Amino acid sequence: MPLFIHPSPAGIDGPAGDANLADHDLDVVLSFAAQETLAVARLIYGGVLDRHPDLDICVSHGGGATGYLVGRMALAARKRPCAPAALRADGAFEERLARLWFDNHLNNENSLALLTRLVGDDRLLFGTNFAGWDAPEDLGSHRPPRKLADNARRLLRIT
Repeated sequence: MPLFIHPSPAGIDGPAGDANLADHDLDVVLSFAAQETLAVARLIYGGVLDRHPDLDICVSHGGGATGYLVGRMALAARKRPCAPAALRADGAFEERLARLWFDNHLNNENSLALLTRLVGDDRLLFGTNFAGWDAPEDLGSHRPPRKLADNARRLLRIT
């Protein structure tokens, strides 16, 4: 069974969030992306993918800011003293990143193109944020690209 990671606003079931995010819905706009990026980093740095090689995890909204920070995260994996030994080899961080799945709900074609270049299109799924504030207005008539639908079937083991 795959695991889907989606953030939630701070304070729902935990501590209140950063007061700087209280205005302008920044808790949803920025904090969600930060939580998704943090989830990707913790899964890789924390060795979760190494300990559970058959675990399939999909991170919403293209993994937050992962596409923009992957170079920094990979460099830290190779150079920072606190990084696990398993991530020190060139490409080790990127290898693990390529094992994750991401939905394509990024609201920007350039962001999606960057993510696709990083992880390929075999790990992307159609994402809509159904009923969310940022869902496409024409969702009822929208059909996902066949590749993304096929990827979802593969992830969910639907034949």
